[in-house]
Amino acid sequence: MPELPEVETVRRGIEPAIRGKRILSAEVIPDPKGIRTLRRVRSAPAFRKNLTNRIIEKVDRRGKYLLIYLNHDEILIIHLGMSGRLLIRRPSDPPDPHTRIIFHLEKKLELRFADPRKFGEVYLFSPALGETAVNPLDLGPEPFDPEITSAWLLSRLAKSSRPIKAALLDQYLIAGIGNIYSDEILHASRIRPDRNASSITREEADRIVRHTRRILKLAISKRGTTAGDGVYRDSRNQPGSFQNHLQVYAREGEGCYHCRSKIASRTIGGRTAHFCPECQK
Repeated sequence: MPELPEVETVRRGIEPAIRGKRILSAEVIPDPKGIRTLRRVRSAPAFRKNLTNRIIEKVDRRGKYLLIYLNHDEILIIHLGMSGRLLIRRPSDPPDPHTRIIFHLEKKLELRFADPRKFGEVYLFSPALGETAVNPLDLGPEPFDPEITSAWLLSRLAKSSRPIKAALLDQYLIAGIGNIYSDEILHASRIRPDRNASSITREEADRIVRHTRRILKLAISKRGTTAGDGVYRDSRNQPGSFQNHLQVYAREGEGCYHCRSKIASRTIGGRTAHFCPECQK
């Protein structure tokens, strides 16, 4: 969290405002406990220097990563982590709590990266040099990529010993799916999250592909999911509304909307999976 729909919503929010703008400076807010946001950056001064006077050419997304393409063939990569927010602000706007970095842009604009839990990260990446531990360009295909078919998915699950929930969370299988949407996809596909991935049939793989696209498309149209903790906000600091459409995620003990059985949960691969024990087999 945030996952593909939330990151795509943020991308669509910031792109029109910052595309073509010059970065005048990058301000790193001191943190007495150390700022994890720049943990992939060799030094904060070098990071600030490298960004000064760079032009933002476009804003893209790869899985859960935001890619801000700069002139001179470098990419400013931002991962929102668990609680990160990218906010479009004016210098006269009041401070936002937990702001870690402020990108000062021309035309009196600011792009503020706020991150209460400090799991987010920001770094520069050169495709030519590949100087980073995480290259978002190497992730698996996007869920809307025509390459992803039931046959394609089945071939990649056939020899897997992982639960299907864990497979869907693998960003090198399909990029962008996280805990919320894997629960929702598997419920719509009527598949238990603890099923061995290699047991998935062709028909079930077809359901997964279809419902992945349907659910993510709907979630994007609803501007993402703002869960019970209220952490996720878009670039205007507004919540999403897909939480009003959740079928199983975070509904443990509540009745399934289809069969009224109680939604169950269990830990799979270190993540909590929510599912209906009657509807999902």
